[in-house]
Amino acid sequence: MNWPTYFARATSSPCGKEYRRSTESEFSRLEQERASAQMELSEVEEHYRTLLRKRHDAAAEMAAPIDLPSAKEDLELYALQMREELLSTSVACEHLRNRLDTETATNRERLNEERWKRIQVEELLRSRMRDANEHIAGLTRNFEASKQTAEKATERASAEVKRLQVRSSGATYLLTQFQ
Repeated sequence: MNWPTYFARATSSPCGKEYRRSTESEFSRLEQERASAQMELSEVEEHYRTLLRKRHDAAAEMAAPIDLPSAKEDLELYALQMREELLSTSVACEHLRNRLDTETATNRERLNEERWKRIQVEELLRSRMRDANEHIAGLTRNFEASKQTAEKATERASAEVKRLQVRSSGATYLLTQFQ
């Protein structure tokens, strides 16, 4: 039996159709995994290219010649400029630290306030839920009491109806006796 004939027979039988469906679903799952892996690979490649660019830029900066002045006065002037830059950078860094500390403190206060409000709302909701459950329990008790009262009233009414039926049948009997 050649392959096309075997495949046609295998896929036309009920087991063959089930096998084909499972194979197709497995194939589609594998295609989805392949697409996902391809996207992850693209992201990794992009990250790698970014790292290579940064490394290349850093290497180029390190390989650049250092252009220092040769005269003593020029070196002193350069050192003063570098010191001024360092001081201004330190001041800017300190300013940023202070600002970040202030923002952090503000955010902590805000977070604590929100946490406190959330706790209060949770307690309020728990209290309301307890009240609602108590109200439901009270309504259930009232319903049960009303149900029992109604059942007793029904029993009394039924007994009264039977008594009246017996009385009316007795009166009918007496009337028929006297006629």
